[in-house]
Amino acid sequence: MKDRPKLIFPREFDEHEPFEAGSGGYLRHLQVELPDGKPYPAFLIDPVRLRQELDDEVRAGRPF
Repeated sequence: MKDRPKLIFPREFDEHEPFEAGSGGYLRHLQVELPDGKPYPAFLIDPVRLRQELDDEVRAGRPF
């Protein structure tokens, strides 16, 4: 198992966090720790939310 990345929740969830993650389509405050031990910030995003974000970027004329 030491050769696999590890998902880390660096802070405790409060009672609102699961609701906000479900209704907002994303979950922040995560880290991925690679096998070398280095942590990197990460977040999870719902495919519907991702599509909305990308559509907004295109409408604003920003490349992605």
